[in-house]
Amino acid sequence: MPVKAIARVMKVSRNTVRAAIASDRPPKYQRPAKGSIVDAAELRIRELLKACPTMPATVIAERIGWERSIRVLRERVAELRPAYLPPDPASRTAYEPGEIAQCDLWFPPVSVPVGFGQVRKPTQLPVLTMVTGYARWLAALLIPSRTAADLFAGWWQLISGLGAVPRVLVWDAAHANSPHPSTSRPSRVCSILTTDLQSPLTESNRRPSPYHGDALPTELRGRVFSYLTCGFTPWGGTSGSVRGDTASPAPTDLESLACRWPPGDNACGPALGEAARAARRAVRPCGHGTLVASRGAATDHVRHARHHCTGKGAFTLMEAVMTVVGRVVALRRYPVKSMAGEELDGAEVSWHGLAGDRRWAFIRDGQVRSGFPWLTIRERPELAHYRPRFTDPDRPNASQTLVRTPSGSELDVADPALAAELGPGVRVIKQDRGIFDTLPLSLLTTQTLAGLGRLAGTHLVAARFRPNLLVDAGEHEFPEDAWVGRVLRIGGLRMRVDKRDQRCLIVTVDPVTLRRDPAILRAIARERDAQLGVYGSTVEPGKVTAGDPVELEP
Repeated sequence: MPVKAIARVMKVSRNTVRAAIASDRPPKYQRPAKGSIVDAAELRIRELLKACPTMPATVIAERIGWERSIRVLRERVAELRPAYLPPDPASRTAYEPGEIAQCDLWFPPVSVPVGFGQVRKPTQLPVLTMVTGYARWLAALLIPSRTAADLFAGWWQLISGLGAVPRVLVWDAAHANSPHPSTSRPSRVCSILTTDLQSPLTESNRRPSPYHGDALPTELRGRVFSYLTCGFTPWGGTSGSVRGDTASPAPTDLESLACRWPPGDNACGPALGEAARAARRAVRPCGHGTLVASRGAATDHVRHARHHCTGKGAFTLMEAVMTVVGRVVALRRYPVKSMAGEELDGAEVSWHGLAGDRRWAFIRDGQVRSGFPWLTIRERPELAHYRPRFTDPDRPNASQTLVRTPSGSELDVADPALAAELGPGVRVIKQDRGIFDTLPLSLLTTQTLAGLGRLAGTHLVAARFRPNLLVDAGEHEFPEDAWVGRVLRIGGLRMRVDKRDQRCLIVTVDPVTLRRDPAILRAIARERDAQLGVYGSTVEPGKVTAGDPVELEP
């Protein structure tokens, strides 16, 4: 039937008939594609996800100042997040106790003196390693050569230290230096030990086996080698020495390193932590001495950091050199904005700052549409003498908040009598995410405090500047200026230093005498461009305690 006839019968246009014939599905109205309201903020969202891939969508909304529906933002964040999440390091292989162990040769990056002026290169004096699949028990042994006799003797000594024979022994025969490294001789030894000998899996020789899971057993090799290499050369160098006296091993010899593997008590997961600790055994070094790391006093301020993930078979070692730049000397939170703070021994830090910090604030009368409606020390200096506290300090976000007034009475922060005492029309609000001027964390160093005191010609106390973290950072003045844009690790917290702190009239008020001293703000404006201290945001939540070192990530 021609198109014209169909159009006449259906009483539609011929173009409609042609479009229907050309289409593979029934006609359906579709609006032309348009951009989303999230498109304008996508670049900023990507920057935040790059800095912290696990940042919740609600925190991202707060950081970018999102005022539209959270649903469309959450959908875009869920769409972008997988591109920034790190690869899952967890092995999918499930090993049973006693099931599998892997042996490899490690060549330490040191030259070993063997006496009479002779030196052996790493390939001439290798270290034989063995690690089990279930408990990650590690043993290491310095052997005289790579010949089959020395290898088999090393196997026997390591298995003796283990106290049991694994059902499967993984060994890369290519490391051996014998006439028949990959066939009869290792197989005969394993038959005597009643264990199954297998080569490391690759994509070309993968085959069904009750001992082979999704992950390659050879992954253990890289983890062990990274651990041993970083234990002997923690600053990435190749220096080292050999000590012939094995009676009192140094902290970084093979025995101590093997006993500390895996790093952390729960590196194999909570259920395996005890099993891993019970499975560790001492290493018996061979007759060529014990390897000892060479460290200099110049690197005392540098810490070798290890980050590991938990879960069975999920150990990952990532090495970084982190510089210790200071130490936390005071930790303070302010339950009510512009009121007195309380000094803490330790506190949990979330995406929204210290737990319980600045969750309450008082609003001035007639400030409904103001961008800064808060009643602060600028308007009422006596607020610095109102002392709030939590009735349940361990649960500050859910605790009742009481305020002791300068007259000595104690009122609930939501009591109308307290608001009436602060002024006509004043009312209180609470925000669980905190009521911050700019960012949820503020940091100040004692060196900056002393430097400003020198410029202003007076003694200053940290309470005037109301920081969350007071840090002692050495001898140089204003050291935190150099940290802007960097990430600090403070205890269990990772904090990004986002910007310098722009100061206002609050710093002119002495928190003890309540007298104003405009010279303080003038000195900051004249010498410091009106900026003192730094603001920061949470990259990884964690606990901070007074005395924690402050480390600058590379």
